[in-house]
Amino acid sequence: MKSDFKHMTKKILGAAGVTALALLPLLAAAQVPSPVQVQGNPIDQLFGIIRTIANYFLTAVIVIAALMVIYAGWTYMTAGGDEGKVSSAKNIIIYAVVGVGVALLAQLIVAVAGAIVGAR
Repeated sequence: MKSDFKHMTKKILGAAGVTALALLPLLAAAQVPSPVQVQGNPIDQLFGIIRTIANYFLTAVIVIAALMVIYAGWTYMTAGGDEGKVSSAKNIIIYAVVGVGVALLAQLIVAVAGAIVGAR
């Protein structure tokens, strides 16, 4: 009984540690004083807000994708030859890459739309 408790405690602390390390970049992002400081016409202000939202979205997606890749790696390493787990791990990695691609595409769409309407 005590051995199971120690094992579970180690797993929980390990997962908490990995999560804390993965979320560390968000602390650095929190140090930005005020990300939306766009002066000028309403179009510039609107695109400043949209760019800020897209940047936060990209940051969150990258952090989530990193956690997904770590989880997929863990699943792959502990699969023990189980084809279902190996396939699941590969799919998780593919979905993480697709998610980052979508977030980068959102950045591109915002930049192109801003260039089209002439926002700074």
